[in-house]
Amino acid sequence: MLCALLFSCTALADQESDIVASVAQSQQDEDAIMNGITPASFFYLGTYQGCTAVGARWPSHTSHIRNYLVCGNKVQIRNDVAPQWTANLDSEFILKSVILHAVEYGKAQQYDENGFLISARLLGPYNNQNQNTVEVIISYNGLLASEAIRTGNF
Repeated sequence: MLCALLFSCTALADQESDIVASVAQSQQDEDAIMNGITPASFFYLGTYQGCTAVGARWPSHTSHIRNYLVCGNKVQIRNDVAPQWTANLDSEFILKSVILHAVEYGKAQQYDENGFLISARLLGPYNNQNQNTVEVIISYNGLLASEAIRTGNF
């Protein structure tokens, strides 16, 4: 029984590591079913200290975020947590600007005055209600702070 548990944990770790490495290499987000039952979303966060930063969120546990650094071919779990992004007039203006630029150019990013990187990318053409869908990711020093999908007439 202990052996089965150990193999299960190893398989989960290998699957998680493989997905993180794939996101880092492709620079594209991925969704996965972890250990055959738990959905998770993995997000490309850019580079941090010469490595590639990746964040993951488990939708069934909205507060469960894990961050990684991929240096070369080595995946490392970061034991850091991003501070909470709080919206104020300036950061909301930057957020709206980044979304508008993503709609116009496909993707955009900009730092706010507190050092958070706000990134957005257009997820496709208008939907059947003539609205755009944009993915927004907010990170801090390569750590996932927040992510959301927004749909609207931007």
